[in-house]
Amino acid sequence: MNSFLNDPTIQKIKDLLKQGNSLLVKNNIDDAIVVFKEILDIKPNYFNAYNCLGSAYMQKDDIDLAIDAYKAAVRIKADFPEVHNNLGIAYEMKGKIDLAIEEYKSAIRFKNDFPDAYFNLGIAYFNQEKWNNAIENWKKTIELNPKHIQAKNNLASAYVKIGANDLAINIWDEILQDSPDYHIAHYSLGFLYEDKKEYRKSLESFETFNKQANNEDYSELKKISKEKIKELKRLFF
Repeated sequence: MNSFLNDPTIQKIKDLLKQGNSLLVKNNIDDAIVVFKEILDIKPNYFNAYNCLGSAYMQKDDIDLAIDAYKAAVRIKADFPEVHNNLGIAYEMKGKIDLAIEEYKSAIRFKNDFPDAYFNLGIAYFNQEKWNNAIENWKKTIELNPKHIQAKNNLASAYVKIGANDLAINIWDEILQDSPDYHIAHYSLGFLYEDKKEYRKSLESFETFNKQANNEDYSELKKISKEKIKELKRLFF
């Protein structure tokens, strides 16, 4: 047993895996791919090297090669929940939602306390407009990881889809108690409060969003919020 643990080949694989993952963190993707392939030259059936190789291809936005690598990992070790989850993400990026759902379910079957798999399964169902299925999985995500703010935000959005606006308001209010600068919650609340004819709260929500959202990604939403602020002030204040 000790001779196996001290096998220099095993140690070399560990060192290469560490090196490859370090290169990925530094965004040296091509060099990382070379390292992971070197591991597979040494040990062709090492499932984790295929998983890491898949992640490198994902980072490179080469989704087809990522899928091939993840599928190779699954063929070697079928009960590998993380790679099923990764494969699901890759399938979803290719628009293959049904295949993604099956992979997320496989991840959960092998690891039923896997919040990321429930979260991703919720996204897949949401994209299929299966709101209640999405809600079920995001609630499970939050049960396993109460600080999963994106799951809470998505859950609130799903509640809006089924007309449960008060439940959505409660969740976004809860988010803002812990994270007052989570500006998309302010934006969403602006519309819900307007629907409830709570115009003061609606105005305050849009104004807060407008102050907080400085990222260019929110430029279109800022335009909308500015128009809503003008409209609310003109009509009610």
